[in-house]
Amino acid sequence: MRFVGPNGVNEIGYCAPDFVVAAVRHTIEVESGRVYEPGEAPGPARRFAAGLLRRARVGFTATEVAIRDEYGVVWVGLSGREMDDRPRSVEFQAYNPNSDDYDPEEDEGYCVINEDHILVYGGLVSLRLEPRALQMQLTGEAARRWGLRSATLTVKLRLSSAHVEQLRSGLRRIFASRRTGQQLPELDLG
Repeated sequence: MRFVGPNGVNEIGYCAPDFVVAAVRHTIEVESGRVYEPGEAPGPARRFAAGLLRRARVGFTATEVAIRDEYGVVWVGLSGREMDDRPRSVEFQAYNPNSDDYDPEEDEGYCVINEDHILVYGGLVSLRLEPRALQMQLTGEAARRWGLRSATLTVKLRLSSAHVEQLRSGLRRIFASRRTGQQLPELDLG
């Protein structure tokens, strides 16, 4: 699916085409945020500081977690915003082999997706969940496709303990089943 807007062209890919509509709806809700009152929008100094911070840090702070099991796909998403209000996110998706809609012929394994909707199948070397951070070691291909200067991505978690537990449970579901032909990442989900 391709979107054209004021920020250029975005292409979106998902494991299951039927899942795109619900995922796009969620993306719009997460990325649109609240409407600013006059004078509230981030100013030039804040935008400049956020740009410098992005160059020095690979990662973001997640303030939202969402977990869905729809259309035969398990979906776990983390999202947040930068100082300049730029949305950031990482999503994990995999077919649910216990779903009535599951077709092993379509199962290409898990995939990871960033805020620019760039999908990479099997894009993780390792994944470590700590109480306040999710450490992701990406494959070289995933880091290159996502345009990152480092393959290590740290997502700081500004989430309640209950939401961290939901994240842990969702990630376990994503990586619980074997995927033919795809190596699973080294996991430390606590």
